[in-house]
Amino acid sequence: MEYKFRFCFEFAHKGTFTGDSEAIEFYANNENDQLKLSAVDGEKKFCSSSIFSLSGGPYKSKGEALIAAEHAKLSIIKYSINQRVGIDIGNNKLPGGLTNEGKNMLTQQHDMPVLDDVLGITIFEAIPQPLFVRFQMNGVVKKSTETFVENIISSFKQYLFISKKAELASELFVMSHLESTTRARFLALFMSLEALFDPIKRVESTRAHVDKLISITKNSELEQSDKDSMQGALSWLKSESIAQTGKRIAAEYLEGNKYYSLDPVPFFRKIYELRNSLIHRGATNIAELHSIIGDLERFVSDVLERQFVKP
Repeated sequence: MEYKFRFCFEFAHKGTFTGDSEAIEFYANNENDQLKLSAVDGEKKFCSSSIFSLSGGPYKSKGEALIAAEHAKLSIIKYSINQRVGIDIGNNKLPGGLTNEGKNMLTQQHDMPVLDDVLGITIFEAIPQPLFVRFQMNGVVKKSTETFVENIISSFKQYLFISKKAELASELFVMSHLESTTRARFLALFMSLEALFDPIKRVESTRAHVDKLISITKNSELEQSDKDSMQGALSWLKSESIAQTGKRIAAEYLEGNKYYSLDPVPFFRKIYELRNSLIHRGATNIAELHSIIGDLERFVSDVLERQFVKP
């Protein structure tokens, strides 16, 4: 028995792709994998759909199909980062669903298996081909369909995330485009960046000083709950701060770039101050957030482009 995968995803807006085609078949991974990009909703044409599926196979086992599906997911995330477009990658969220009775009725009518049309990964038997069913749910920059296909061909099974943190940060970036308010999108983009952070340890003399402070706190006559809380907070001081980590990453990855007419390190300092003001004081200048969010998106995208490695 052979299996196929289907990865269904949704753009933030209809009409993201160009062209009147309903589907395109192509090969990737040195022509070892046959893939198919299909429009799913509306008129089922690239130019008017927001939901698409990328499918592939057949494969010899469910496990092999699942591995290929995960590679498809990575390629789509990489495309989203590169093109800076919002994509809902689903985590198996149902855009529409059928009861078992409805599935049985459609199976009899069409003489083929019927599966829910979920956003995310579906693994299924290659033969017979199932029918995927969903219910129709009630300022776009067009993207070339050819560019999407070229991105998938160039990245499918060619890259891995450098770490689990990089995978999480990339998924957060992809989903940030779906936030409907400027404040929420700003925080989602910063959260994507912060998910990457892995603070390095401070120098030994600094860590020794922190240990002394922890010891003083531990042996103090404070309430135990206060001592526990303060010792935990002090322990974090053995490593560099979020601000220091962000500035280090900006300097390491983005030297020579400009964001909001600033060098990378001053730009990170700027967005960190905005983040603190928003989170800790609720203070927001919507006009300023709106004016800087495009550069923040580009800043995070440029960092994330460095989070893929060749197998």
